[in-house]
Amino acid sequence: MQYELSSLDRLLTQEKLDSMNRLLDIITDMDKVGMLDVIKGILEDEDTLGKIIGFLTENNTLSLIYNWNKLIYLINNLIDENSINNIQFIFNLIDKMKKSGVIDPIMGLLNDEEYLGKIISAIINDFTLNLFNHWERIMRDLKNIDLESFKYYTLLVSATGEALKTENVKPITSIWEIYKLLKDPDVQRGLGVAVSILKHIGKLYTPEKGLAFKVEQLG
Repeated sequence: MQYELSSLDRLLTQEKLDSMNRLLDIITDMDKVGMLDVIKGILEDEDTLGKIIGFLTENNTLSLIYNWNKLIYLINNLIDENSINNIQFIFNLIDKMKKSGVIDPIMGLLNDEEYLGKIISAIINDFTLNLFNHWERIMRDLKNIDLESFKYYTLLVSATGEALKTENVKPITSIWEIYKLLKDPDVQRGLGVAVSILKHIGKLYTPEKGLAFKVEQLG
């Protein structure tokens, strides 16, 4: 009996009474907004209660609670105004890429391991790395190319390729064969093109410093 009175005395302290009053106020407020009915319904519904208990005890939830401080830190960084603007920009960019159809080929490449491997290999091979290392010099030299004449470069490369892969090319063994070939209109025009190219190369060449000196002057 004395133990019970001692326990009752501890409960009747002013601090405990204030805490109990606050708790009763909270319960009253919850009852007013209908939350007690919801809680009572959940407690009476074994299926729903089981799902809640299962959620609270599963590994993902426990991991979430364990990493709560890290999660709060991440959220604080995400709700920073600059971060929100960056996230909004990324969402807008993805939306525009999706509407324009650009994102579909990208997703296709990412899902195709063979093509993705080829792209990665192309990026990290020696030739590509060497290209990146000399990128500024290459771009500086490319400024000297007349883009209006670029179509002629491609035609010349294509014509050269066709000539190299022709299977019936025969070696010329005498000056008489050259004389016969000079009667061919295509050969005559080809020689004219070759002479024109040699003439322009000659304009860029100086015996003292070679071709490079003229190229530097053009740059």
